[in-house]
Amino acid sequence: MGGAPASVAELDAYFEAVRPSLATSKSTEDTASYLIGMPDVEPELADVWQVLAAAAVTSLPGWARDMYGFGLAGAGNTGHDRDSVPPEREEVRQVLGVLDAVYLGEPGVLEARQRLTLRMRAAGQ
Repeated sequence: MGGAPASVAELDAYFEAVRPSLATSKSTEDTASYLIGMPDVEPELADVWQVLAAAAVTSLPGWARDMYGFGLAGAGNTGHDRDSVPPEREEVRQVLGVLDAVYLGEPGVLEARQRLTLRMRAAGQ
């Protein structure tokens, strides 16, 4: 594929392509739970992180949510169940805009973004 999926169909195709090679372990379950569970997030970004975590879990196919135990009692439970209401698209866009604004000012971020843009353009030619 090479880039981020541009549609739900592309995302579904990606997950189906990688499904045979995916597996879980205690380490992957711990990592997923840590990332979804708001790791050391500054209080003013907690709501932002919750929206991103919910969007990430919602974007997974049901079999992947089952594999990681999202929504199930016990190990790996992140509190996100399949019946929870996913964030609205506009809410996710606003959150991504906030993060973009927050991190764009960090040293090297703008330069890295410019380098990536140039590489993507060169690869597309």
